[in-house]
Amino acid sequence: MKKGVHTEVIVLKCMYIEAKIDVLRQETNARFQQVNEKMDLLDLSDTQETVDLLSPKTLQHERKLHLLSRQS
Repeated sequence: MKKGVHTEVIVLKCMYIEAKIDVLRQETNARFQQVNEKMDLLDLSDTQETVDLLSPKTLQHERKLHLLSRQS
């Protein structure tokens, strides 16, 4: 194989790889966009309110358990 032909083959392979990378990048961006859209639909305020409500109760129960374990 001549040096010029070998160089052309390498260039074509690089172009093919770059094209595949571009396709993968586009697919990845589309998937991230889908995830972002789904995340935007979630209402996390209710979740935070639930956590705010349950955290003091959990702490209260842990303190009670700790006191009971000391009494044993």
